Amino acid sequence: SSHVIVPQEHIGFDRTCLACMVRRASLPARVCLLLLALACARLRLLAFAFAGLRLLALAGFCLGFLASICVCSCLLDCMRACLPSMEQDESEKIGEITMAAVQQDGVALEDAYEDSRDDPVLMLAAVQRNGRALSFASDACKNNSEIVLAAVQNHGLALRYASLECRNDLDIVSAAVQQDGMALKDASAECRDNLRIVLEAVLQDGRALQFASDELKDNPEIVLAAVQNSTWAFSFASPACQKMEHIVRATVEADGTALEYVAEDFRNKPEIVLAAAQNCCRALGDASPQCRNNPDIVMSAVQKFGTALQFASAECKDTEEIVLAAVAQAPEALQHASLELNCSISREAARFGVDVQRYAMARRM
Repeated sequence: SSHVIVPQEHIGFDRTCLACMVRRASLPARVCLLLLALACARLRLLAFAFAGLRLLALAGFCLGFLASICVCSCLLDCMRACLPSMEQDESEKIGEITMAAVQQDGVALEDAYEDSRDDPVLMLAAVQRNGRALSFASDACKNNSEIVLAAVQNHGLALRYASLECRNDLDIVSAAVQQDGMALKDASAECRDNLRIVLEAVLQDGRALQFASDELKDNPEIVLAAVQNSTWAFSFASPACQKMEHIVRATVEADGTALEYVAEDFRNKPEIVLAAAQNCCRALGDASPQCRNNPDIVMSAVQKFGTALQFASAECKDTEEIVLAAVAQAPEALQHASLELNCSISREAARFGVDVQRYAMARRM
């Protein structure tokens, strides 16, 4: 008899071929294979129940085994195909949840996964909501000018979390000090010596003058802008600027209590003391003895704040015109008048049946 030579790769109906067929099969076909496997298993049980049907049992066992291999292969392929998709879906859901959280409160990024802190889109959304979220960003994001700029525009002091390169960026530092002048503290030395940057900072918060370079602390334009915003800035100005009369005047006009901190020469200048006394009751107490004994200065002070009479000299407290002006503004000022005037005004007011304030006002008319 003649023999037919069959290629080796075509011999047998192995599991690999079955797996390939299952992969190509549609979902209904795969379900059918699963049902076939279950039917074969049932057939084996029936076959074993009848000891005489060994051939049927053997056939059932073989078919069940082959079908089981096919179904297992199919399930493994399905799992391999589904796992990446499931991981991607989970990652997307986590990203959506994190984005929603940081849009509600930027500092929620603190509890996010580490990978989220390196996501520029997520970080940008976080710092736009709360600039302090920059503190949780990765080093790469802290060096991203767009992210840092958005952060300092929301919260100027977030500049402290930025990279050294960003803290030397004029645009970023400018945005930071315009939002909060005290952010100048975290700017580079070059920026703290920049006239425009420092001027923007002291206009927002005069106290930022303390972080300016020594050269700019000696700049009258910068110092004047600073003290007009906050009189605390006067103590940070250079000694030369503290001796400039227009700067001292601007300081006491903004806050009369600052008269306490100016040089003795200015506390003896009537125009400086008058400027201070017009906005603070206590200012007269920081004036020189000569100014506290000056009738014009004392009169101006008590017309604005009656109780400033307590800081006047004994001579002014015994001057009827000054005392009446003080009592007309604040009746309690009478207690600071001389004993003689106190008794006299009280007695006269009682004689006319009016309070001391009305009496003083009537006398001055």
